Amino acid sequence: MKIAVCGGGTGGHYYPALAFIKGIAEKKNIEVLYFTVKGKIEDKKIKGDFPKVEKFPLEIQGLYRPLHNLKNIKVILNHRKNIRIVKNKLKEFSPDFIFSTGGYVSYPVIKAAHSLNTKIYIHSQNAKPGLSNQKLSRYADKIFISFYESKKYFAASEDKLVYAGIPIRKCNPDKKSIYDKLNILSDIPVVLVIGGSFGSPIINETMMKLYQRGFQGINYIHVTGKEEITEKFNQFDFVKAFDYIDNLHEYIGVVDGVVSSGGASSIAELKYYNTPGIIVPKKYAAENHQYYNGKSLEKYGLGYVILENRLDDEILSLKIKEILSLKKPQKKDYEDPVSLMIEVIEQGVEFWDFISLV
Repeated sequence: MKIAVCGGGTGGHYYPALAFIKGIAEKKNIEVLYFTVKGKIEDKKIKGDFPKVEKFPLEIQGLYRPLHNLKNIKVILNHRKNIRIVKNKLKEFSPDFIFSTGGYVSYPVIKAAHSLNTKIYIHSQNAKPGLSNQKLSRYADKIFISFYESKKYFAASEDKLVYAGIPIRKCNPDKKSIYDKLNILSDIPVVLVIGGSFGSPIINETMMKLYQRGFQGINYIHVTGKEEITEKFNQFDFVKAFDYIDNLHEYIGVVDGVVSSGGASSIAELKYYNTPGIIVPKKYAAENHQYYNGKSLEKYGLGYVILENRLDDEILSLKIKEILSLKKPQKKDYEDPVSLMIEVIEQGVEFWDFISLV
């Protein structure tokens, strides 16, 4: 089976694509062509995460906001150039289908694939789908969504929708091994602080104020996104700070609570590992999707949403204590989204009932 994949720019697009590739590779003999954004997370990591992949970087960028910005004329012309480049590569590779997790890289790939009559499958991670997935959905054979709330944004393509959930990185995390490596005592609550692939300035600033209050019976693992901030946080002996953690899902699986921005993959992993979280959506995230992702966790009973303009160290300190004493909802059985996707792709079903997997 030959699969062309696109989706990236951030971990929120990349990690579901990677989970899909690895999941289908466990069941099928596959060849994978991955269209990356040059210099972005998927471009840097895919060869290490899936060595057999053929990587094809594109020099491309997303649209400026607001959308009527005149700079977008140059962006659109560049996208059209990339459509021709992608089309030639797809002719050479001849994939059985395209699998896209969104982001601006998906525009030239899906447009090129559509012109070649290639099967197209889109996965939308966020409760409020990104602009690319909404605009390109008309070309898709099927649209896999991760939140039931997404349905209303694809009203014109409702017959194509499959409620599948988010493919996530699964593991059986070893709490003792992780804590021993970090020299953390397991009898003290541990909170993981993350802000997405590039960190969250507002979370970092607020946590610094909280740390300056001193040790309050909680240890922290903090992923800052920036080296200079990591150095500042490591002055506190109850904080283990890192610029980036690759196997973050393993940490989510063992800690007592999480403070995070509202990336869809992080929300899905919190649900999978039944770890409570405080979600601070990034104010300028495209289409405000992080807020809607966070509200889904709140409805699930596994955490709270605090808007950036309402966040301060006092509120955050109180909410951290609340999630550490939160009565967790009963963990639901996890059904692998990849298995459902493979079945849909192979059988070419015309309609699939919405099935709650989260």
